[in-house]
Amino acid sequence: GEENGVPTYTFDIHLQGEKETVFFDV
Repeated sequence: GEENGVPTYTFDIHLQGEKETVFFDV
């Protein structure tokens, strides 16, 4: 869900690995 303007795809990226975690951290 987009609670704080954060797309849902960011959640899947977090589960995949830390290589794409930058998107969630930024």
